Amino acid sequence: MSVNLTVKLVLDEDGAIDEAASQIAFTSALSAYKAERELEASTIETAVHAIFDQYRGVSVNMPYLVNSVLRSLNVQPANFKAMESKVLAFVRSNSDRLANKSKGIEAEAPRTRTFGIKKGSGGGVVRWSDIPEEEDEK
Repeated sequence: MSVNLTVKLVLDEDGAIDEAASQIAFTSALSAYKAERELEASTIETAVHAIFDQYRGVSVNMPYLVNSVLRSLNVQPANFKAMESKVLAFVRSNSDRLANKSKGIEAEAPRTRTFGIKKGSGGGVVRWSDIPEEEDEK
């Protein structure tokens, strides 16, 4: 994945590129970009947890969860797809790993991460902190 970052080069009095000042401008733009991404990740995390705060102990299907988060973030059509991908990535990266035989991935033990994803009937995403451990064994 690559990202475009726009940086204005700084010129000296003679119109030549001031490399030191331009490097400072790049570092500043990079820091601002990183801060924006961290804020975005934090905002997504807060919005996902808010949905589970509303529906404690309930398995929430992925499309409902993602759309509820996007609605709460007031996502606009112009960035809907990008934000949808980011919300899905957040939930999946913070969910226990499921087995994937074709990729040779073994399943993680339940409750290894913040969320669990269950497939099939009665499936969806659960926040482990809302589910008593006895219910896992059923």
